This record gives sequence, C-alpha cells and structure tokens, in this order.
Amino acid sequence: MNTLIPSISWYVNEDSVMTPYEEYYAGSYPPGSIMNFEVQVWNNRLGTVDVADAVNPSIVFFFDTIENTTLLNYCSILVDGVAATITIDLDKVVIPLNKTLSGKMSQTLSTDNYSDINISIGPLPNGLRNEIKNLFIDIQYDL
Repeated sequence: MNTLIPSISWYVNEDSVMTPYEEYYAGSYPPGSIMNFEVQVWNNRLGTVDVADAVNPSIVFFFDTIENTTLLNYCSILVDGVAATITIDLDKVVIPLNKTLSGKMSQTLSTDNYSDINISIGPLPNGLRNEIKNLFIDIQYDL
C-alpha cells in the first residue's frame, strides 16, 4: 500500500517570475476592467524524493460569498493553453486537468509535474459591492 501523498504547491506569475503562494492579493479593479492571473499547480516541485501522483486532478474555483459567485459568469480559464469549458455547479466551477500530475522527484522543472492555469475575470460589471472578493482555487484528485 502506498502511504505517500502528493505534495501540492501553487505559484503565481508576478512580473514574469513564478512565485510560491498560499494566499495571493491581486489588487483592486474598477468596473469594466479585466483581471488576469497566471497560476501553476505543482506536485513535488523540485522534490528530492518521490511522492504519490495526483491522479485525475481537477481544479475547483469558488468565491467566499453567494453574491460574489455571480463573478464566475465572467470567467474564462485556460489549462495548459487549452480553453476550459466553464460550467457553474451551484457555487463553484470544477475543471479537470486531463492529466496526472507526476509525483516523481525531479531536479528540473518537468512539465509532468505541473499545469499552467490562466484565469481571466471580466469585464467586471457595474453595481458590484466595493469589498474584497475572495476567489479560492483548490485541487481535488484521486489517491
């Protein structure tokens, strides 16, 4: 029995440098603007030992309030350069990565260990409450 688990980490493109984050503040955006983010999800980035593969991974997107969930209607998402189908299920969007994220140790940045996710939200509508909008991005997978 494999007791190893995947070692997931998240990186955000900041000024053309992929920087690790657990939480990320994207700034303030007025109505009519478009928010763009490039994120990478990694399994065992530059790992020194093997960990479990993340099998059948999907990325889950959701906002912290029902009111802000309407912003999912303004989302477009690319996964590894391919446009994802956006289907809102109650209060979230679940997008399969369509590949296994390898848990093999790698001293290089192997494309087997990560997926690129490009998120675009907008143009932002008028009439949104002027408050912090918390978008959560999570991963689910089979062990």
